[in-house]
Amino acid sequence: MNAPVQIEGAVYRPDGSAIVRLGQLARLDLQILGPVESGPMVPQDLDGRHFVQRILDRDGNPLIEIEASHPDATTVRFELAVTEALLPADAKAADLTHVLVELLDGDQEDDIVARPFSVRRLRAGAPDAQLSVGPPDRFAVRYVGAPGASAAQQVRDAGLIEEATGDALAGWLIIQAGAAATEALGDEETGALASIAQREAQAVQAVGTREGQAVSAVGTRETQALASVDNREAQAIQSVATRQDEATTALGGVQTTAAAALVVAGNNEVQRVGAAGSQAVALVVAEGANQIADIEDAGAALFYDDTVDGIANTVDGEWFKTTEDGRIVTYKNVSEEAVKKASAPSSEDVSDVRDGLEVVEAANGFLYGVEPDAEIVPVVVDADGRVLLGIKAADGEIVGRASTSETLGALANSFLNAWALATEGPVVPLLMDRDGRVLIGYDTDERTPILSGFAATGGYAPLTLPDLPPGDVPVLADYNGLFVDGQSNSVGQGATPPLTTSQIYFNLTFVAGPKATKAGSLGDNPGTGSLKPLVEDAATNTTGNNQGETLCSRMANSASKRAAVENGIAPADLVFFSATAGHSGYSITQLKSDAAWFQVFEDQVTEFHARAVSAGKTSAVHIVSWVQGEADVGMGTLTYVGHVTTLQADIQAFVQGVTGQTSPVVMAITQISWKAVTEGGDLQAALYDASQQPGFYFVTPTYHLPVSDTIHYDEVGQALLGEYHGRAAKQYLIDRKRPAFLKPVSATCNGLVVTFWFEVPQRPLVLDTENLAVTTDYGCAIEDDTGLLTLSDGRVVGNGSAISFTISRPLGANPVGRWGLDYLGAGLTLGGAGSTNLRDSTADTAEIDGDEYPLWHVCPHRALPIIIVD
Repeated sequence: MNAPVQIEGAVYRPDGSAIVRLGQLARLDLQILGPVESGPMVPQDLDGRHFVQRILDRDGNPLIEIEASHPDATTVRFELAVTEALLPADAKAADLTHVLVELLDGDQEDDIVARPFSVRRLRAGAPDAQLSVGPPDRFAVRYVGAPGASAAQQVRDAGLIEEATGDALAGWLIIQAGAAATEALGDEETGALASIAQREAQAVQAVGTREGQAVSAVGTRETQALASVDNREAQAIQSVATRQDEATTALGGVQTTAAAALVVAGNNEVQRVGAAGSQAVALVVAEGANQIADIEDAGAALFYDDTVDGIANTVDGEWFKTTEDGRIVTYKNVSEEAVKKASAPSSEDVSDVRDGLEVVEAANGFLYGVEPDAEIVPVVVDADGRVLLGIKAADGEIVGRASTSETLGALANSFLNAWALATEGPVVPLLMDRDGRVLIGYDTDERTPILSGFAATGGYAPLTLPDLPPGDVPVLADYNGLFVDGQSNSVGQGATPPLTTSQIYFNLTFVAGPKATKAGSLGDNPGTGSLKPLVEDAATNTTGNNQGETLCSRMANSASKRAAVENGIAPADLVFFSATAGHSGYSITQLKSDAAWFQVFEDQVTEFHARAVSAGKTSAVHIVSWVQGEADVGMGTLTYVGHVTTLQADIQAFVQGVTGQTSPVVMAITQISWKAVTEGGDLQAALYDASQQPGFYFVTPTYHLPVSDTIHYDEVGQALLGEYHGRAAKQYLIDRKRPAFLKPVSATCNGLVVTFWFEVPQRPLVLDTENLAVTTDYGCAIEDDTGLLTLSDGRVVGNGSAISFTISRPLGANPVGRWGLDYLGAGLTLGGAGSTNLRDSTADTAEIDGDEYPLWHVCPHRALPIIIVD
């Protein structure tokens, strides 16, 4: 019962490399992605095609070849039983390579991918993996199929517990933790025993039963510790040393006793023993005298038979563990020498630690100890048992006496003083809910706390939006106008058939629809004499065009829904009106107030106000969503900015003269992506620059919207664009904030590292090559007077607010960094456009035609001068 168990992790890693164990069945499903007419790449039909996987030795000689099976039309499967034959006596584990090959006619072959293939002498129990390969040699691993044996089952298979249940697993983990704590008592004067001081030096953990309490305690001068179980490459058992006399946190001037112990195990699942019950606090992780400087690498160490085996299966700088005389010893490979770093006892040495401890309840794959009727799960309490930080059981909201993110940050850092937990990714979870959402954690890449959020947002709070200046605050009316203007994409060219054909709230448009024109005036869709519920149609405002869904309906409906959900305003009490006065193919010079077509906008505003008056209602026009620019890609930046700022001033003056409103009329800018690359980006710069002026705000670029051809958004693209404008409109009109967007702020260079900084609506930033079309260097380019630089190691840094790249040489004169201005993503057909893979983590979605679409804030087209800060 003293043998360490290895709870296995994934065979195939996200970069396509593999770490397999003797005795495993390593399974890999391959899909080949290809473009469709619009939207993301999709798996291709592989029926009738033949693939093999080969394992090669260090000289490239094949050790084994596996023919693929076809579980379905888009997937081929390789299954390999990992045996000693794959680990020659004279070869190190990392010397092998796995190659995926398609067999073609005439003995020809097409290499798909080749990646490292490492064999290690550990136990079985890994999940299936799926490898999706795109044309630009970008791929991702997704875990699919049966999840493999549970953590409890693997521990049972190792002979360490009798039943494969969560209770039994939890009990075993407590024994392991206690063993590490007791070991520390005799190691270089570092006193340690599993506990955390809470009121009279006792920590009581609820067990989910009426009488069950787990008590672990120490005196006020004893070091507190308990070993946690880590999970990188699915390992368990690692503890880290602390010499502190007490694991306490100063929070708001009150001395608190706090910490957390998480149990991480099995198939990339994070399991935890949580702080729970009316007097519960969490456990702290600590070990012995030798402080482990690099907790991530140490926590990821794997077990080997002895130091010889450990050195043979690791490379310089990697950690490993062995068992020696019943003790767990941690080593580091330093130039092929095993350097001892730490040790801990086995559970057999301290089995009496289990006395008085009870197993916490297990459910949904997680271990937790919350009383069934508890309203608040305490995380941190003071000496009198008052909750300083806790979690509402009903909805996961963080509550307590902590009032600032700085205080919570100090708390999270104090946890790390006595915490060691290695995971597959950079985020160390300190506290999670039962659905695996990170409530408190730590980013080991950035060495910064993650607080008050969920896994999708990395625990970061949303960006606080700036208030509107007092003179710019809109005054709502009975009918609130959201107008649209621009060229073909403002009137739904090619967006057929229309999707939004019923009005679910109380929003209005003209009787002839959103593209209505006034009878006897300009335009070919007369019908402004009365109003009707706001819906989309296939009418055209100029004969000969194919017009359908516009952004009008989705914009108004999205604003209604968000105001109801987020602000408690009933849709009947907030009525929006929407119409579009755009014209296909028109330049801004043909849409300005001194051009003939401006009459259509004037007619719509005048008729809107007249219909409100006849209904006994007040009216105001608040926003004109501007969707224009394709006709002006060759116009200079300053010239265009001059035109559009003049147009905004003229629109505002006209509207205020008609409706009598004193509040402003702002223009909401859509930054078109068409020809951002081929025309140099001047138009994109003009739209961005204008959006930062008074009377404007930025909504979104458009490279991620579905299109019907090389220039026009299809009906889903129009609906998505409406959702983006509706969200921004609600933030402006109801929240009275300047709407959020992913704003590039600056670019700096230190040595060979260039970092781009952003204002992020919801951190962390994400370099997303799965949901956004794969783009060279994620859509970023860096250039100086010498030319383009080669980029590598693109990654999220800066506490989720920045992206860094390593450049191939020192910067020369006039360096600039560009996003979305140099490359177009694979499969995208928007003519001459640029794209990026950069987005934020906003969780908003929209259901369109039965499908759910994300509403991330994606990176604008933007160039920034690079400031050297060496």
